[in-house]
Amino acid sequence: MQAALKQGKWWVIFAARDFKVFEEDKIVCPQRSYSNEFGYTKRPWFGSADTYFIVSCNKDYSLKYLLPI
Repeated sequence: MQAALKQGKWWVIFAARDFKVFEEDKIVCPQRSYSNEFGYTKRPWFGSADTYFIVSCNKDYSLKYLLPI
């Protein structure tokens, strides 16, 4: 990675993503929006750089509880 940066390749991935984030239950929200827009999905979802995924670190709490807050 450092060699690629020295060559001017600034688009190199700096941190590998955990694949399970894309496949487990999550709240999806856009990076920029005029209003608060959040959605819940159980389906595999792959987003671009303009999308945030909120996943549960503690399985004792449901994301469906957090969604309306």
